[in-house]
Amino acid sequence: MITPSWHHIAVSAATKTILYLDGKPVATLPASLPAMNSRPSWAATPAGNFSGDIDEVEISKVARSLAFIAAAFASQGPESQMLTFGQGEENAGLRAAIFGVILRSVTIDGWVVIAILAVMAVISFASSSPRRAMWAGSPAPMPNSGPV
Repeated sequence: MITPSWHHIAVSAATKTILYLDGKPVATLPASLPAMNSRPSWAATPAGNFSGDIDEVEISKVARSLAFIAAAFASQGPESQMLTFGQGEENAGLRAAIFGVILRSVTIDGWVVIAILAVMAVISFASSSPRRAMWAGSPAPMPNSGPV
């Protein structure tokens, strides 16, 4: 195994036990693993000759197929081949992406309501004048206003 570099290691155990390295089978034992009836212990290591970092551990109750393990390897690591970003998306900010999703999610009736509110806002701003604003804060009644 080439070190220091990222590797995907998997073990699948059904009727036989298969060790996979980077999505490819590298060793096979003609026996299955014993049933796991208790929680695994990761803290205790025998001789302690492992030097490195473990990024992720996955335990499943069913044996995974070669295709599953190959897909898991292809979707993880620094050279992941299953998820790629386009040139514009790679450096796009989160705010622009969220705003774009919101704009694409608005339905036709939502756009109609937005348009009606925009027209009402324009009418409201156009009909207000400085003279009316002056009378709004005054305790005296506005001219041409009827009895209350």
